[in-house]
Amino acid sequence: MGSTAREPEPRGERRFHLPTSLQLESVRRRTFANWPAAHMAPDDLARDGFFYTGEKDHVECVFCGHRLGDWTPGDRVRTDHAKYSPRCSFVSGHLTGNVPRASPPETDGAGRVFAFLNDYHAFRLACARPPTPGRYQSDALPLPSTDQPAFPLLSRRETRLQTFTRWPEGVGVAEDSLAHAGFFYTGVGDWVQCFQCGGGIHTWRSGDDPWADHAHFYPHCPFVREHLGEGGGRAYGMGDSLALSPPSAPSAPSAPSASSLPARSKELSPEEAELLLSHPFAQRLTSQGFHHKLVKEALKEKVERSGLMCSNINEALEVVHDYEDTKNDSSAGK
Repeated sequence: MGSTAREPEPRGERRFHLPTSLQLESVRRRTFANWPAAHMAPDDLARDGFFYTGEKDHVECVFCGHRLGDWTPGDRVRTDHAKYSPRCSFVSGHLTGNVPRASPPETDGAGRVFAFLNDYHAFRLACARPPTPGRYQSDALPLPSTDQPAFPLLSRRETRLQTFTRWPEGVGVAEDSLAHAGFFYTGVGDWVQCFQCGGGIHTWRSGDDPWADHAHFYPHCPFVREHLGEGGGRAYGMGDSLALSPPSAPSAPSAPSASSLPARSKELSPEEAELLLSHPFAQRLTSQGFHHKLVKEALKEKVERSGLMCSNINEALEVVHDYEDTKNDSSAGK
């Protein structure tokens, strides 16, 4: 492989709440901050469904799981993707949860809903905590002894350390230091999550301090507050503010915004919920006979709960069926 070193890019937003956020092209693109191969454009790779694994020049498709690497000048991303993984749903044009960065014209319904999903995801990362309701305590209050972790089976450091058997070489951050700071390996790229709060961080660089990053991105995490506590954050440049009030959330990454919501809420507005009916999944479901209102309300609940759309049409179908069953059970119980 004729590899040419590439200058590291700014990392941008490194937080994530669910690994499935890689269905957004904008999120996949951020994983290429440490990309080493100057002759292969990260934009092209992210656009075709790939994220950077953090190892050599290896990338992985979100939709089929196939890995490609050892790129040489002149390689074409889509050509190689189709050659080595011809059954990939993304390559073959089937419906996927892909959310492109560059949306079609504003008059296009799919373009507007993709722009909204990008905007909403950025909002959730900047302003919302991971989807583990009830597992955070209020600022300046004692840590509840009954607080339950998001991943209780990974509460022990030794257990978390066992998840790093396939940790990419060359990341520059030791597995033991990550496990000590509460993280376990998700098995995706260099993405790790906290067993306690469920918050995740990716795109590590040599010299990063897992405790410092954990405290910076998830200052409410009970595990962080228990171990760093009042004044304990001084060693990590957090001063006395860690246990009393969290630092300001980092600016959300830029994303095409169809909704332009400077002071929005986690709950979708009626207009935003209506916009979901323009998504290809909703179009497919309504064409199969599902009522527009049922589809809209089911997808609205899904997006509000996770911040993301379904990853494939089968999941969308399950979401609608589950929502319908819940509503029927609720009506029967009255």
